[in-house]
Amino acid sequence: MKSLSDKPAYILLETLIALSVISISVTLFWYSAMSQNVNQNKLEFHYSEVRLLRDIELLVQIDNLDALDSVGYFPLKIAKTSDSVIEYFTYDGQKRVIFLQELSY
Repeated sequence: MKSLSDKPAYILLETLIALSVISISVTLFWYSAMSQNVNQNKLEFHYSEVRLLRDIELLVQIDNLDALDSVGYFPLKIAKTSDSVIEYFTYDGQKRVIFLQELSY
């Protein structure tokens, strides 16, 4: 009498179960990597935004706002629209405006 494991259908069934487990594992890994990437981007934007605000306060105090280099705050997109207004975009695409008159001491 043949055992159950000797039948070709049983081997096929084991293979399908193993492939299903592997595909679920790869999918979970993929979603984890994507989530980590999103969180990393949020952290980079937040860190750049906090650093920009602190640097602007310091540069306004010493009256050297021209030393502000927008490249150093990547991934923020910074635009100095006039001598008294600085605009930048946050992670979620919101436009924020800094009025330098409010920061002057």
